[in-house]
Amino acid sequence: MVWSLSVSVLLLIFYLFHAEGYLSTQFRSNHHKLSSNKFCDHRYRNELILYNSKRTDDYAKYLQENKRWGGPIIGPIIRYLNSVVLGIIFSIVFKIKNKFTVFGKDLLLKYVFKRNKLNKSKKIPLLTVSNHKSMLDDPGLWTLLPFLFMRPDTFRWVFCTEDIFFANKYLSKIFAAGNTLPLDRHGSITQPMFNILRNKLLQGSWCHIFIEGRVWQDWRFQDNIFTPRLGPLKLGTARLIAHCDIDQLPIVIPMYHKGLDNVFPEIVIPNAKKSDRSKAKSFKPLGNQHIELYIGDPIDFTPIISRFRDKYPGMIENYDRITFELIELYIDITRVIKSKMIALEQKAYKKDREDAINDANHRTV
Repeated sequence: MVWSLSVSVLLLIFYLFHAEGYLSTQFRSNHHKLSSNKFCDHRYRNELILYNSKRTDDYAKYLQENKRWGGPIIGPIIRYLNSVVLGIIFSIVFKIKNKFTVFGKDLLLKYVFKRNKLNKSKKIPLLTVSNHKSMLDDPGLWTLLPFLFMRPDTFRWVFCTEDIFFANKYLSKIFAAGNTLPLDRHGSITQPMFNILRNKLLQGSWCHIFIEGRVWQDWRFQDNIFTPRLGPLKLGTARLIAHCDIDQLPIVIPMYHKGLDNVFPEIVIPNAKKSDRSKAKSFKPLGNQHIELYIGDPIDFTPIISRFRDKYPGMIENYDRITFELIELYIDITRVIKSKMIALEQKAYKKDREDAINDANHRTV
C-alpha cells in the first residue's frame, strides 16, 4: 500500500513538471481583440462579434498540429492518476461533507458506458448540457460515476474559462490532463476552440457544456423563488450539435443541478466596473448542504436539422461560414434545450415553491 502510494505521488510530481508540455508560458500572454462589423444585426451582435483570446487561439492551433503528450502508454496512465486523485478529493466534498442525490443516474450511466453497444458500426457522440452553479460543478458532478474504472479516453471533454485555465502553469497541466479545454467566454462562437470540441464529438467522444457560459447562482435572480433559476443560454452548444454529421448526431442529455451555490457561494465584487462581477466568498467548500442533480431524457434533433438541410442544401456543411439562416437554426435548437432544462428546473424547485406558497398562505390567514 505504501509502495503504491509512493509511486503514485512520484508519478504525479513528474506529471506536474513535465506532462502536457505544450502548456508553457507561451500561452500565458495577454489578450488581443478583433472586432468586426460583418454581423450588423443587433440581436446577434453580442454572440458574433470576433473578440477572441490570442493564447486560446494559439493553444487550439497547437492541439490541431500536435499529438497529445505521453504517447499511448505513459500519457493515459498519468491522466488516469490525475482523474483518480481529483475524483477522491471531490467525492469527499460531495459525498462526505455534503449530501449528493442524483435523479436519473442509470440513464446517464447507460449512455456514458453503453452507447456504442447500441450501434457497433460507428461511435456515437454524447453531449451533456447543464446549468452552472459554481466553480466546483466540474469535475464535482461526475463523482456520481465510477471514476476508478473510467479510462481517460472515455471521460468527458469540457470547456473552462481561459482566465482560470491559464492562471497557473501547473494547474493548466492538471486541467489539460482532465480533458479540459480553455475557452474565451467573452469571445465569439467562431473561435477555434469550438472546432476542437466539435472534432471530439465527431470522433464519438463524450463532451459536456455549461450552456449559460458562466456561473449563475441563486442570488442573481433577486431572491424570487418563482423566477426560473436559469441564466441566458449561449448559442455555441447549438452550433456544435448542428454541424455534426446528420447520421452521427450526438445524444444530447439535458441536466439541471441545485445546491452547489451553497457549497461554494460567490459574492458581488464591490466597486467593480461591471456590477454583476463576483468572486468566491471563500475557497473552502462548505459542508452540510444538499446537492441535487436531475438528468433528463435524450433530445433528438434529427427532425429540426433534417428540415434545415432540405430547405438550405449545402449551407450547414460549411462550418466556417455563419449565415443568418444558421443563426435561426441555432436559436431553434437552443430553445428546445431551454424548454427541457426549465422542466428539470421546475422539478428541482418544486418543493421550495410549494413551501413558499404555504408560508404566504399562513401569513395571510
